[in-house]
Amino acid sequence: MDGTYDTNNLGFSLYHLLGVDNNGENQPLTQFFTKTETKEAIVEFLRIFTENNDASITKVTITDKDCSEIAALEEYFPEATHILCHFHVLKAVDARLNKKVDGKGLTEQCKDEIREHFRKALYAETDAAFEHEKQHLLNQGKGEESLSSYFQLNWFNIAPKWTTLGRRHLPTFGNNTTNRLERFHHIIKEIFLKTKRLDLDYQRKISPFAWSLVAEKIGIVTKKKISYSYIQKDEVYDIKSRNYNYRTRTDLTKCTCQFFSNYGLPCRHIIFFLIKDKKEIEANCFSQHWLVGCPEYV
Repeated sequence: MDGTYDTNNLGFSLYHLLGVDNNGENQPLTQFFTKTETKEAIVEFLRIFTENNDASITKVTITDKDCSEIAALEEYFPEATHILCHFHVLKAVDARLNKKVDGKGLTEQCKDEIREHFRKALYAETDAAFEHEKQHLLNQGKGEESLSSYFQLNWFNIAPKWTTLGRRHLPTFGNNTTNRLERFHHIIKEIFLKTKRLDLDYQRKISPFAWSLVAEKIGIVTKKKISYSYIQKDEVYDIKSRNYNYRTRTDLTKCTCQFFSNYGLPCRHIIFFLIKDKKEIEANCFSQHWLVGCPEYV
């Protein structure tokens, strides 16, 4: 389970439970939007799900180290063993190693050494190998702000949740990270929230020929991940391109580029800002010539 941010213009987060079927494929089990990512919100989500589904068949759950998610899963999936995503575990440790304490940071050589010992503890295949790395990490200074204290209070007190040793007996189906869900969320954002938002109504309102022109521009902006350098001056974006400068109105109804001048349709510059601001194309802002039902069209 995991949530992803910035999924609509209201600032809601989208949460998913994702399972793996008997063909090894991802299967979204349920989803919900929430304004507040609290334990209470996640608990309500899981309560509704488990009231309508058999939670007892779930043997393993995996998340990042989000306390609200973990507490809610353990409450509504009591027969499942919860484990932590390896990627997020390593990411969290790296963040601590890059943190300065009393204005002092670790050398790159020291960071690399500690990372290596932690990775060896993470992937240790025997208790002896794990204990060897653990003792090394617990000898990294003294005091509340020391690395020794950090590793003891944040990781070694919950070792079964993140170590390879702690999950070797579990039916994880080879999943040690939330990468499947991360990719799933990435697809949702890239395809539905960026490209599809633009054509919700506009495609149906203009001629097929006009839409083919607009769709080509959308593809150029999204597939090539175009980003423009621009300065906003009053009601105009001054855009600097490789060979030319363009001026696009901030209300995104007009641009000085050749495509807009020729067709009166949303150009790549307008589409760039529509995607950035998560807005839809408004048909009445562009040339009426291309509208289905326009006397010129019929």
